[in-house]
Amino acid sequence: RAANANLVALAKYVGELKGVPGASENSQRTFFGAPLNVLMQRINGADAVHSLAAAMYGTQGGHVHANGLAMELYGAGLILGADPGRGSSYWQADHAEYYSQPPAHNTVSVNGRSNYSINPRSQIAMKLDCVEPAPGEKGVSPDIGFAQASFHYSNPAAGQQRTLALIQISPQAGFYFDVFRSRAESATNSFHDYLYHNLGQSLALNDGGGGPLALSPTKLLASANGCLKGYDYFTNEKSVDIAGELAGIFSAQLPDGPACSMHFWMPGAAGRRVFSVTAPGDHAIRDELPSFTELPMPTLIVRQPGDAWQKPFLVVYEPVLDSDRAAITDVRAARPDETNSNVAACVVEGRISEGEGGKFSVMLAQGDQPDREKRVEGANFCGSFGAIVKRAGEISQLYLGHGRTIGEADIFLEAPDGRPMNAALIRSADGWEYSSSAPCRAGLAFNPPEIARTKQSWRLLWTDSSGQRGIISAKIQKIPKASGQNYLSVTCELPAGDKVKLSVEPEKP
Repeated sequence: RAANANLVALAKYVGELKGVPGASENSQRTFFGAPLNVLMQRINGADAVHSLAAAMYGTQGGHVHANGLAMELYGAGLILGADPGRGSSYWQADHAEYYSQPPAHNTVSVNGRSNYSINPRSQIAMKLDCVEPAPGEKGVSPDIGFAQASFHYSNPAAGQQRTLALIQISPQAGFYFDVFRSRAESATNSFHDYLYHNLGQSLALNDGGGGPLALSPTKLLASANGCLKGYDYFTNEKSVDIAGELAGIFSAQLPDGPACSMHFWMPGAAGRRVFSVTAPGDHAIRDELPSFTELPMPTLIVRQPGDAWQKPFLVVYEPVLDSDRAAITDVRAARPDETNSNVAACVVEGRISEGEGGKFSVMLAQGDQPDREKRVEGANFCGSFGAIVKRAGEISQLYLGHGRTIGEADIFLEAPDGRPMNAALIRSADGWEYSSSAPCRAGLAFNPPEIARTKQSWRLLWTDSSGQRGIISAKIQKIPKASGQNYLSVTCELPAGDKVKLSVEPEKP
């Protein structure tokens, strides 16, 4: 396939390959493959079973699929949310009509017709808008990363944006946050189909409260109804109208391995129709799990009429080994403090261990206007992506991706010059730790035991990774709690830094 391929190149060979040293382990969190325009991210890479890894991509170069703005999700040791590969071969009808077309990929199709030629001159490339950590760079948080990309179809003309985040909540538990915005340039009678294919044998759908959906057989997904020919490859079509929450479980039992599942939650939007279908098998896994090649893939399709930009698709996915317990117990739509806000946000609640300390909640927010500040669930947010992690009711981490501010009244991060930055603030045993790509302003709360002294003065210290210590100028106030205890409220200006520890100590007399 190389540009210089010819008969001479075909005839030449090397009889014996030279020895090369073994490759060292690659701990890179983000990798961008420019020739195929694919971005891959991971967290907790040392644990192959419990790590998170995701890919987001859009056709470019020699890739021969019209996949749109697509994704793949890894979990429980497998690529569960999978791209199904080539089909039976590159020269068969199933490849031309289905496997190389948008209906085979985890993407969004406008009017069931989104398409383009796989000829290299006609391909449409995904544009990577922002990513943290950047390829080859350290992340500001060891637990969270994200990427945002955009895509523009010409037939039918439509603009799309996808934001995909990875959130590790414990060494054994983590989840994905997917926000897909899509809008047709001609909005007349438009609709948007969110497609997600998962490895496995079954898909169970419920209303978010655990009650099963009353699905009925339908025949709406077909080329006879104006959709692409690839829709004809879906079988066992069942659907129902839904306006509220949607949740479900994809289940997979390996022939000689454990059972695993992909749990998902999708906050509601009025007018949607949910489809459960089976799709052709995953040929990309033919070498590792050949029995799954011809096993139909359970597939979710959610159709939304009209606008899908101000009311985007928002989905949380949690991969789970059945020998483990799912960490997430509930996902609900977050409440913006203003009406008609373009922010897409949800609150994820769960438990990673018994007792009050095992409870967690994560407020996740995505904005298509990263220069406009919004209030969500009582918190400020201005950025492309943000997360507020709470454990036992208290903030344990703030994460700001390509943004200006995130946080609450006492605990926050913000860019003083208004330019977008990446930053994280993580609670530690004796204070806080922060990483930031640029100087930032921070609000901190400390609960040292010595705070009971009513006249004690305090100072803020920083310690970098080399052990150097210093004093940071800060405004420090003692604030009474309703419980009768006190805490220190600290506001300070911080330089850009990596894993800098922040602590307080009493002023010396």
